[in-house]
Amino acid sequence: MNSLRAIGALLAVFFALCAAGALVFAIIDGITAMRHERWPAVTAIVRSAEVEQYHPFTRDSPAPTYSVKVRAMFIAGHRFVRANISSASSYRPEAMRRWADAHPMGSIIHVRYNPANPSDAELATGDLPRRYHAGVDLIIAAIFAALAAVLLFASRQRKSLAV
Repeated sequence: MNSLRAIGALLAVFFALCAAGALVFAIIDGITAMRHERWPAVTAIVRSAEVEQYHPFTRDSPAPTYSVKVRAMFIAGHRFVRANISSASSYRPEAMRRWADAHPMGSIIHVRYNPANPSDAELATGDLPRRYHAGVDLIIAAIFAALAAVLLFASRQRKSLAV
């Protein structure tokens, strides 16, 4: 009986630490998003846009992911820049292909670039998935925190929840 309570308490601590880690990631992603919003926005010309399929863990993974690789040109200050812009991965190939098909070579897109390193650029609009997801991180943190609270509450009960 006491061993079940101890295991429950240890699992609660584990999930609390996971919640704290997810919260740290959410804060980092939020800071990254705020910094990127302050980057200068410019108009760029698409050199190429293609959808890339890859398997995140193994070549034979049943759930491949997709990303859009965009090669673009723009002028940052007095400098001509060629940038490779990559979206975050997604499991929605149709949306990725539609975006790539709608932006052939020579089309105009809006990008934000890092003033310290102009080739570090991203799309200024949210048309494609970004590499940082503060909202998703917060949801994961809340799930872990709820699991920790339930396990901590259950481990403190006099009666065992086991049947």
